[in-house]
Amino acid sequence: MSASSLMLLTVLIAPWFADADEPGYVAQVDGQKISIRDVTFLAELRGEPLDRGAKIPDRIVDEAIDRELIRQFLAEKKVTAHPELLAQQLQQVEALIRRRQEEPEAFLTRLGFTQEQLEQELSLPLAWAEYVRRTVHATQIRQYFDEHRSEFDGTKIRARHIVLQLPKDAPPKDLEIRQQRLAAVRKEILAGQRDFAAAAREISESPSKETGGDLGIIPFRGRIPASVAQAAFRLQSGEITEPVVSPFGVHLVFVEERIPGQLSLEDARPQILEVFGKGIWEQTAKQQRGKVKITRPKL
Repeated sequence: MSASSLMLLTVLIAPWFADADEPGYVAQVDGQKISIRDVTFLAELRGEPLDRGAKIPDRIVDEAIDRELIRQFLAEKKVTAHPELLAQQLQQVEALIRRRQEEPEAFLTRLGFTQEQLEQELSLPLAWAEYVRRTVHATQIRQYFDEHRSEFDGTKIRARHIVLQLPKDAPPKDLEIRQQRLAAVRKEILAGQRDFAAAAREISESPSKETGGDLGIIPFRGRIPASVAQAAFRLQSGEITEPVVSPFGVHLVFVEERIPGQLSLEDARPQILEVFGKGIWEQTAKQQRGKVKITRPKL
């Protein structure tokens, strides 16, 4: 079961979906309407469920527009999902539905979700992955792997961190204060005037403060925010990051040890293509916005 098909099924069985027959639309892309239902679905897919009656964030609408732009772009380029891969994903989703003691056709009908919509949602990421594979050259993949090897070869680090929390709606001044405070702490540690673990116990606002900010051994993905991982994995043993901002606050990370990975370029190829794919998606959607007519009704 791929991540995309599993996530799709999770959304399909979400409580809101059974009666989410919302009327109206939020945008048209070259005449193709994007319904409120489509946007609600996308929000669930992103793990950001919308409250009924609440204003739909422009960010979600813009993402839905981008998805339609990419869909139309792929159709223009005649890039489609590989039939066998699509069939496999459909079978996997249907198998999960049957485990719920329901028949797929009846299940989709009950939720107001057609077979065509299901195939469309599964096809988009598959077709996009195919386009990226055709677009990104082997030399680009090799160069990126060489420049970011520790992010993809399984390298791990043993690290400690200090976190100063920052509310999402905090003013810029609050961010600046936290950055300056951690920059001063970093300077004291590097000068030998302060111990990192002791500083973590004293000022960190993370639960790990009780263990001196100990994170243990961590991989590049999955344990710490992406911005923090990117900064920490550039360092050698004994080095400390500059203050790094994440959705959780401002961080300092001390790398105690680097543990080299053994994964090859071929092992990393799918993840590298995913990185390229995100950048190409953004660039393509931006270009397409200048070529097609997009209208948004007043809601």
